[in-house]
Amino acid sequence: MRILVVDDDPIGSRMVQFLLTEQGYDVDLVDNSRGALALVEKRRPDLLLLDVNLPPFSGFDLYERIRERGFDLPVIFVTAKGEVEDRVHGLRLGADDYICKPFQPAELTARVEAVLRRYQK
Repeated sequence: MRILVVDDDPIGSRMVQFLLTEQGYDVDLVDNSRGALALVEKRRPDLLLLDVNLPPFSGFDLYERIRERGFDLPVIFVTAKGEVEDRVHGLRLGADDYICKPFQPAELTARVEAVLRRYQK
């Protein structure tokens, strides 16, 4: 299973990459929304972990563009934007889950497993 982590925080991204690689996933990292869109079109991941605050356009906008291009990918927003309005917006866009930073590693892996289980059926 291939997971694409889109986050402009290199330390946080590498931590997530290490955590998920230890669980047996292949993990790609991208630090901007434009690069993430290109990578999704080139090599479709099984799951996206998206930050909201990304250059040059937000994770919300990135997710909308991915959907507009016909990709139906499971998405978990993993972000410091934890206001109720942000969480509701992300879920209403169609995201499968929304995790606020900071998070516990066990919680992230459990949510990743849950979302992937639903999509594998």
